[in-house]
Amino acid sequence: MSSSHLLPEISDYIVDLLHNEPGTLQRCCLVCKSWIPRARKHLFHKVSFLSLENLEAWKDIFPDPVDSPAHYARFLHIMPAFCTSVVHKSSLPQFQKRLVCSFPLLEDLEAASCKFSKNDDNDAAFRPPTSPPLTGTLELRMNRLESITHQLLELPGGVRFRKLVCTWNCEDDIRWVRALVEKCVDTLECIEIVDMYLGNASINLSKAIRLKEVIFVLEETEDVWTTVALKTITSKHTQFKKVSIFIPVVDPALLGEAIGFFGKTFLDRWMDFDRVLVQLWESHAIHTQAIYLTEQQEKEARDFIGSLLPEMTRRGIVKMVLELDVVVPWRESAMVSTLS
Repeated sequence: MSSSHLLPEISDYIVDLLHNEPGTLQRCCLVCKSWIPRARKHLFHKVSFLSLENLEAWKDIFPDPVDSPAHYARFLHIMPAFCTSVVHKSSLPQFQKRLVCSFPLLEDLEAASCKFSKNDDNDAAFRPPTSPPLTGTLELRMNRLESITHQLLELPGGVRFRKLVCTWNCEDDIRWVRALVEKCVDTLECIEIVDMYLGNASINLSKAIRLKEVIFVLEETEDVWTTVALKTITSKHTQFKKVSIFIPVVDPALLGEAIGFFGKTFLDRWMDFDRVLVQLWESHAIHTQAIYLTEQQEKEARDFIGSLLPEMTRRGIVKMVLELDVVVPWRESAMVSTLS
């Protein structure tokens, strides 16, 4: 079938409309040869490997890198089983060479729940491509960040990610996150940290950085409120537009104490932010279910936020906005208070 009677721009527009229909895009490749490049652009925009065997199959199907659709890939997702199989089944240099040669235009990289032994000889389990732009999102959810971060920092072309999503579990992880932030200081717009460490997690930067948003997701802990105010990213000339903190509350009865501690140190540690969003979540339900406040608890929350306004005014903080997001029993959702 020929599409010569259609202008290329119209043909491309039609295929673009099908970007979320992989089955239809595959059939487009069978129907018209001229549609193949555009269809492949969407079919291979995101590539996921569930195991090392998936990578071997990819190499078998596309033996010639020049003709491989890998240059369409902008998002590479590495699943846990894949990373584990690499450690146990593949020689590291051979694996690195395969992956390095495969995805030259990668922008986003995600690795989730990788389990690497600290003393494993193959600790640096995989190296991403050496010459991709890497200008999108880097998402690392694993129990040790050193294995991949070490490789990223050594890329000759550098990294220029706009968003960094990391889970840190120890002091070393914090150090590697700091190194990544320093590397992307000119391009980074958002940092999201899932905190499994719950220590003094400050990231002190030597360079100025301008971020649109900083997000902290604090995992369950009995003493969650004792560490909230210690978590910030600081630099002499750093400017942030918004910081979001997701806090699981183990016992709703302790909500007042959690808010109280946060309030005592809030003004001293968060003055650089124009906007602060604090969200309280029930234990074991982070990101899915909000705290239900009693009428008395809601009043305490309102009183606390209201008490900040005079001190903020006295200190000349005129752009600060503090939001406490909660759900109360008698209506679906409520913003307790918003001050500016």
